[in-house]
Amino acid sequence: MKDQDGVKEEAFLLEEYSDSDVALNHPESEEPSGEIVLPNTESKHSAWRRPFDHMHGAIVLPPTASQETAGRYGSPPQSFYIRSMNVAKSVLVFFIPSFVVARYTDKTLDPPAKTQPTAYLNGLRGIAAFCVWSQHFMTEYYSSKFQWGYQSRPEDVWFLQWPFVRVLHSGLFMVTIFFILSGFVLSLRPLQLAREREDQQLLKSLASSVFRRAPRLFLPIVSPLFVAAICVHYQVFYQGNHSLEGLKMTATGGSLWAELRTAFWSWNIVINPLSQKQSPYFPPTDAPLWTLSFEFQGSIVIFLLVLCFAKIRSSLRLLSFGGISLYCLFHSRWPLASFINGAILAELRLIREEKKIPEEETFKPSTSKSLLKVFMRFFWTIIFIASIYIGSLPVFGAISTPGYMTMVATTPQQYYASAEAMAAYWGGIASAMLLLALENCESLQRPFASAFARYLGDISFSLYVIHVPMLLTMGRPIAVGFIHLTGNYAVGLCLTYTVLVPILVCLSDVQWRLFDENSVKFARWLALKMAA
Repeated sequence: MKDQDGVKEEAFLLEEYSDSDVALNHPESEEPSGEIVLPNTESKHSAWRRPFDHMHGAIVLPPTASQETAGRYGSPPQSFYIRSMNVAKSVLVFFIPSFVVARYTDKTLDPPAKTQPTAYLNGLRGIAAFCVWSQHFMTEYYSSKFQWGYQSRPEDVWFLQWPFVRVLHSGLFMVTIFFILSGFVLSLRPLQLAREREDQQLLKSLASSVFRRAPRLFLPIVSPLFVAAICVHYQVFYQGNHSLEGLKMTATGGSLWAELRTAFWSWNIVINPLSQKQSPYFPPTDAPLWTLSFEFQGSIVIFLLVLCFAKIRSSLRLLSFGGISLYCLFHSRWPLASFINGAILAELRLIREEKKIPEEETFKPSTSKSLLKVFMRFFWTIIFIASIYIGSLPVFGAISTPGYMTMVATTPQQYYASAEAMAAYWGGIASAMLLLALENCESLQRPFASAFARYLGDISFSLYVIHVPMLLTMGRPIAVGFIHLTGNYAVGLCLTYTVLVPILVCLSDVQWRLFDENSVKFARWLALKMAA
């Protein structure tokens, strides 16, 4: 079942599913006897359907005369070479990204679905995940060099440190975008049910959300953790932020089984939101997973807040959410504040939709209304630009960076504890401004609603959880090779980045299809099987 507004309720960190019971529609394809099956993304029996439309299905071709004869009278089995080639082709097609397969298959069998009004949220998440990858790539080979503000020190005069440019690798800002998107998407359907006084459906939705949230977040990360453990055991996994040649991560000293057991306990720590981790960036083989415990905490808090305030008036609910968000900010709980800000924006969206006048009831727009519309578009564009500027705040040296010194001076004292805390505080403010501007200006949504951005949104969670293991395994030798080949550090890294991006997309697509979507389906199946 789909929500009334057609929202595909998924958020993440990139890609998450709420409790609107969005149908995944993954029918099993049947292969007719005596017929050839070739890859196709647009088949009726498409196995994966997403905004890039249709992935890895099958074109069914009629049997040839020789095949009919073979089927009628029998024929000797295919040679080992032919069988091997068929297997190789199948493996190759499997690793080709879904959107590439879609371009070379019949697109008339299953026309693409209409883009939903909130499709841009998926694209925004995808672009944010890609920016996190870019930041980790740069940090790996340049340490914190580009995390300093432009002209904050005499040596900080690099193009990548400029405001607006730095946002492309501003990881903490992107994390706050993940959190606010999660709060928005996870609360939208429950808040809609609360406003409609659908108490029974609201309880059912919240119960399903809470039950499915943990498997949706934590099952897909098993594969990258265990693959990383295998790489560590065989000494092909490098430690991060070291010299170019790198230091290989030290194995536990035991068997492969011991390494896998270590990975299991790392996973056990990640899934426990109350655990005291050894480091803020844990586990060492896949540091970005530190956000998942905050993701789970924020999700549960959102479900609880919606339940607590479901029966009060909308205006009071907004005030309550706003007060709790400020309380969280005051106590340095910026992840929770971002989640709650997302719920506030979801409530505001529902209010706007209820106040919209149907087109058939509107009159010819007057000059004053047209001017007001132009002014509001200009206003929200300014808010959008301001959010990008604030989101470009450097992690280090912000207090001495021209253009940010006055703003940073107003930071609450509790956020001076670390440079990351200050950047996260302003990132949370910037992400709220960004989403508010996008929600109120459709023209700003268009780049994020493009097919490419939505595809990135589909694979965003997978991209987020596998990019560091990929960077610390195959990324390091590729970088060393290109730098030695070109004799130039920067040129070698540019070539490395160019080569790694398509590899990352391919691996993320596979992770998405194999583990991400199946985790969603498993959680849904388990909820249905265990329902009273």
